[in-house]
Amino acid sequence: DDCLAINKSQGKGVKFLNNTCIGGHGISISVKEGGIVENVLVKDCVVKQSTNAIRIKTLYQAKTGHVSNIAYNNVQFDGITKVGVSIQQDYLNGGPTGKADSKMPITGVTFTNVGGNMASGSKAKAVYLLCATGMCKDINFTGLKIKAASNNLKSTCSGITPVPSGAGCNQLGTA
Repeated sequence: DDCLAINKSQGKGVKFLNNTCIGGHGISISVKEGGIVENVLVKDCVVKQSTNAIRIKTLYQAKTGHVSNIAYNNVQFDGITKVGVSIQQDYLNGGPTGKADSKMPITGVTFTNVGGNMASGSKAKAVYLLCATGMCKDINFTGLKIKAASNNLKSTCSGITPVPSGAGCNQLGTA
């Protein structure tokens, strides 16, 4: 399902280096109520033919826990059908709710030289950030390059202020 899944109550000091992921849901951090995930490095990896390339998701209506100090460096992808880079605070076991409601902060996340190609014919998003107000801070993108077969590739960013530069979102929430 996930190539890398950090989804238990704690994931600290994880390094995921020089890996190739094919199929599945990509590289995922999925944090449940009270979970703590911090000091994670994903570096020099490739994700192919997956629904997502990179995603961080927290439990809908989580009241405790946090995600902090996460770095993605030199992660390339190809054939992604849903989302290139996703941070969402609306996850339930059956899937996302579409409404960010979480008290679990996500802070200090960097994406450096991340990018690739979305699958042709997909209605994918380059970047999807859905955060509860004030719960996502210090999210940074440097060298993000995501391409699509069509020119309709968009990024959606909501609940995050300021909107991270380099994510492809304008101040209204979409680009």
